[in-house]
Amino acid sequence: SKGMKQKLGIVIAFMNKPEILLLDEPSSGLDPLMQNKLIDLVNTHKKMGATILLSSHMFEEVERTCDRVLIIKQGYIVANESIETLKANRHKRYVISFKDQSQTDRFIDAYDAKRINQTTVSLDLTISMNDFIQSLTSYDVVSLDMPHQSLEEVFMQYYGGDIA
Repeated sequence: SKGMKQKLGIVIAFMNKPEILLLDEPSSGLDPLMQNKLIDLVNTHKKMGATILLSSHMFEEVERTCDRVLIIKQGYIVANESIETLKANRHKRYVISFKDQSQTDRFIDAYDAKRINQTTVSLDLTISMNDFIQSLTSYDVVSLDMPHQSLEEVFMQYYGGDIA
C-alpha cells in the first residue's frame, strides 16, 4: 500500500541518522497514528542537531515540527518567518454572541462583521484591541471567543484567498 511504501521510505531516510534531511510531503499516505510518530521522529532528530527541510501542505505537521516557515507564491518567497512570528501575525478573528438580534444588527452596522446567525457574528479585528474591548461595553455581549487560526489560514492570507 502507499502507506507501507511511505513508512519504508521514512525508515530508510532516518535510519543512518543523517545530518541533513529533505522531506517532501512525508506524511502523505500515513494514518493519523503514523503521522504522530513521524512528527515525534522529526522532533527527535532536530534535538540531535539534524537540519530538516520539510515541504508540506499538512499545516498541523508544520506547526508541530518547524522552527521557520517559507511561503512561496508564484516562485517567489513571500514569507520567511519563525513559526512564532508567523503565528503572532495572523489575523485576529473573534466570534461574538449578543443578547438579541437588535444588538447584532447594530454591531454589524458599526463594524464589517459577518453574520453567523441571528445573535452571533464573526469579526476580523482591524482596530486596536483596546478600542475593540472598549466598544464592546456598549453592547450586551453573551460570549466572546477567539477560535484558533490554523497555519493554513495564515498561509491563505499570503495567497489572498479565504478558507471556506
